[in-house]
Amino acid sequence: MPPELVELFDWLDTPLPGEDEVTPDALPDGVASLLGLRLQKVEMRRPQAGFDPVADMRLTPGTVLNRHVIRQAVLRLWESGKYRDIQLYGQRTADDKAVLQLEVTPLYRIGRVAISGNAALDEAVIRRAIGYTPGLPVNPDTQQLIRWRERLLSTYQLRGYHQTTAVLRLETTESPGTLALIVTIAEGAPDVYTRVQLLGLPPELDADALRHQASLRRHILRDAERVEEGLKQLREALSDAGYLDAQIVETPLEKPVGPNRFELLVRLDTGLRTAVQYAGLRRLSPNELTEELKRRDVLRTTPDALHAAALVLRQYARKNGLLHATVRAERLCHVSEQRSLRVSAAQSCPAKSNGQTIVFHVAEGAPVTVDAIRIEGNLFLTEVQIATEVYAWMAERNSRRSTLNRFSSQSLDDISLRSRSAQSALPPRGTRITNDIGDRTYVPELYQEVTRYIGGLYQEKGFLKSAVSHDCHLDSRPALQHNHRTYRPFRLDDVGFSGGDREAPCLFISADGQSLIAVFRVEENTQTLLSDIHWHGHEDGVFSADDLQRIGGLNNGEPYNEYNLRQAVENVRRAYAEKGYLFTDIAWNAEVSEDERHAAATIEIRQGPQVILQDIIIHSEQTRQRLIANNLGLKVGAPITPSALSNAERRLMDMGLFSSATVKMQSAQTVSAEKIVEVTVVDRKPQYLELRGGFATEEGVRAGFQYGHRNIMGLGLGFRLILRGNYRVWFLGPEGAEFERDLEQRFDRYNRTAKDPIPRTFSKLEWRFLTGLNSRIIPGTRGFLGVGADVLFRNLNRRGYSALTMSPALRFHTNFPRVFPVELRTAVEGSIVIPSTLERSTASNVLDQFFRMPSGRAYFWVSTLTLSLDLRDNSLNPKSGFMARLNADYVQTIGDDQNRTIETVDEAGEAVRTRIVRRSQYIKPQLTLSGYVPLGSTRNVLALSGSAGYIFHLQRNSVAWADRYFYMGGVSSLRGFAADSVVAQDIYDSVGKDPAFDQTAGYGGESMLVLRTEIRHDFGGNIIGVLFGEAGNIWRDGSNFLQNKRGAFAPWMLRPVAGAGVHYDTPVGPIAFDVGFNLNKRSFEPLAAWYFSIGAAF
Repeated sequence: MPPELVELFDWLDTPLPGEDEVTPDALPDGVASLLGLRLQKVEMRRPQAGFDPVADMRLTPGTVLNRHVIRQAVLRLWESGKYRDIQLYGQRTADDKAVLQLEVTPLYRIGRVAISGNAALDEAVIRRAIGYTPGLPVNPDTQQLIRWRERLLSTYQLRGYHQTTAVLRLETTESPGTLALIVTIAEGAPDVYTRVQLLGLPPELDADALRHQASLRRHILRDAERVEEGLKQLREALSDAGYLDAQIVETPLEKPVGPNRFELLVRLDTGLRTAVQYAGLRRLSPNELTEELKRRDVLRTTPDALHAAALVLRQYARKNGLLHATVRAERLCHVSEQRSLRVSAAQSCPAKSNGQTIVFHVAEGAPVTVDAIRIEGNLFLTEVQIATEVYAWMAERNSRRSTLNRFSSQSLDDISLRSRSAQSALPPRGTRITNDIGDRTYVPELYQEVTRYIGGLYQEKGFLKSAVSHDCHLDSRPALQHNHRTYRPFRLDDVGFSGGDREAPCLFISADGQSLIAVFRVEENTQTLLSDIHWHGHEDGVFSADDLQRIGGLNNGEPYNEYNLRQAVENVRRAYAEKGYLFTDIAWNAEVSEDERHAAATIEIRQGPQVILQDIIIHSEQTRQRLIANNLGLKVGAPITPSALSNAERRLMDMGLFSSATVKMQSAQTVSAEKIVEVTVVDRKPQYLELRGGFATEEGVRAGFQYGHRNIMGLGLGFRLILRGNYRVWFLGPEGAEFERDLEQRFDRYNRTAKDPIPRTFSKLEWRFLTGLNSRIIPGTRGFLGVGADVLFRNLNRRGYSALTMSPALRFHTNFPRVFPVELRTAVEGSIVIPSTLERSTASNVLDQFFRMPSGRAYFWVSTLTLSLDLRDNSLNPKSGFMARLNADYVQTIGDDQNRTIETVDEAGEAVRTRIVRRSQYIKPQLTLSGYVPLGSTRNVLALSGSAGYIFHLQRNSVAWADRYFYMGGVSSLRGFAADSVVAQDIYDSVGKDPAFDQTAGYGGESMLVLRTEIRHDFGGNIIGVLFGEAGNIWRDGSNFLQNKRGAFAPWMLRPVAGAGVHYDTPVGPIAFDVGFNLNKRSFEPLAAWYFSIGAAF
């Protein structure tokens, strides 16, 4: 407390009542005579701008003055935090009233710091240097600024800037009592070390490499902290090089070599080069032991250090379950290249030795395992329940420990020798206990934690005064019998494990010293049940008592513990916050009955005001504030809730325009019924360019780029330009040669009769050009809807068709909820379609049915609705979850001349006119369901998926063109077939054995079904292996879906395949290889299909 305040309270601090017994002579001048008078006014001597201490005293004219009134008024001045000195004077008026005169010295605080001219030190370092903290009190005099400047310059000098100058000044701000500290710095040229010499190094050490490791390279700053850190790294580098006793002989010397230039001389005594070896290790890891020695700072070679290191290693081994381990250090001195001298660790090597090897002989002994866990004093929890919890807890903890080498010949022998005795301690069938040896090894520190864990189990069940006793009374305990073996009382101190018996279970060890029985002595005491719950202070208009009971999750009669009560209070607090009551204060109290059997909980709620959004302030450098405000989902005048703020942040990030976004209330800790929400966004770089390339068996060489602008003029308007192409230099993969011939023939046939022939190069070149604008937000939809317009040009060559397409499209999509996106796309498509089978007629009526396919130029109106439900944990590499996707196309041809008549010659030589239907009006839905299930761990994942599609014609003469069929075969459907090469089932049933049948006429269909399953295993190192099984089929006539050739329902009419693959992620893109086998091969089909690709595609 300030001395002025102590002095003032000497006369103010008197007991109440009884103030009139104090002599008035102890009061300040003129005040004592005013006691008992009514206050007329309070005057201010030497008023200070921006301060109103008279108002801060809150003394009302007419108040009768006494010591208590004056004391409280002065206290209010001190508690305001605005004044550093207060003086009070008094004066009696002619009409016997009191006038108080007040003189104060304001207390100024630093509200902000403005720093300029700094480059070497950031602002946080400068603030720490001068000792600045927010609200720092300051005496606005020159001496205070001088002290700050000296500390700042001292910091710069330590960092190598000895010519730095700084000017510090104080400026007033708009807030009374708050000053701004202005710091202007001229750093000047820094001092540097032009050279760092390491003196005393052995010739085999590379000085440049050591300087590089220690960051003591040329032209480093003359920074004391950096040099000290560099010397520390130098000692570590020498230790890693084998010079464990290396030390810096004296303080490094500095030698001036020019203006701001110095040379640093570091003299070293490296000692002998030392190798560290471990003999006798079977379970412990050498690296772990070396790290333990480094951690304990005993990795040196002096006799005392080696003795300490042996003790550390022994303690470490015993701490990890090797209770019989012993460690002995030995020194091997290398007198010459041919001769070594073996000495004890207590001796030093001869002076002429070239080096030494320190050998730690570790006799591990067999790990001591826990054969059984016994519980004493338990009534509520059974021994099996507690043992199961202990073993499960140990299994979880041991899974994170890597000290023991689990695979060695000795450990395998130990497992086989102890398997029978270990199984005898297992709980009855149905309890889940691991049999891993690591879970049974007695690790003292873990079993000490188990002791506390068991106590926590009882606390959760309402046994508030339960305890696990550590007083084992082993001296008076008899030996235990288990599986015809005798276990005697045992203390860890008996094997030199210091402090091991603290908080440990009672131990009994077998005669061979290799197995233990752990006995936990439980003192349950009385179970306390929650008997009554009282809610106070709540308003039924927000939550009723029943609502609070349900939200809190508390029920009468359940075990009482503080954790559940605190959790219930937190749940209620969150529920109030989601109603906008952000400042709800909840206090609780629990009273336990004298017999400790019942507890009554009283929960007091101080609801506070419902916080209403007053205004939104947005900070953005590029994006328009109105665009941000429309996407927040916040409404002025509505309650503010935590979920609304977090959802607003998520919506901003989902826009794809910002690298970060924060949405928070101003003065979040100040209670107020109205709040301003402050939004701060950091814009991403608006433009981007992606280049990709690769190779795939079905596509050939591929390359492409994507250019985009995310935020044109800050309006959230995006632009993208995608160009992708692939050229089939070679037709690799299954049936590649047949595919190449078919492409050449279909283009030749088409170009012979077409008015607008297509370049033959397009038979090998595929390309896709897409450009368009998009906006994630449509104004007036509060961020719910987005819109985009695209133009697509592409050329596709598939086994069933070739197609040139131009398609302008308009897209609408929803932005939330995120797990259920919806998109509607409507487009006008102009296409030139060349099916693998052109418009022709044959002598077979059945073949004619399938051969009469429309081709040539056509225009379509296509509207696509896409609904998705995505509950996967990761959209790119899912390990669990579910996804459903429904894609429905509405297709209708545009134009009047929709049909065509062709002439052919029958077997008799007569002309035959055949009508080719070209009109389309149908709906094409496709539903895909996918699920992902982890198998044991996230490294193994079972992926399941199913997809079904059907074309529903809306008029009698409607037909689907070849580019609208469903196709099957390839990586995305059946990997035992070439891409799109599965022949429709109804075509095969009808004409599959006809000599005139061309299988290319059977590609594609109006209905499909495919079921897929895949097991993925992550081998680590970005390598994933897969095993898969798939079955699917297509039908050219949709009415034949899942029917055999007799028209009967046959859901088993699916084509099965199985296979395996391996996928590897590289910096240039993924590499994938899959091979699938056709398990029900037809005569014209290959037995297997393989796929290889490298690089990602757009």
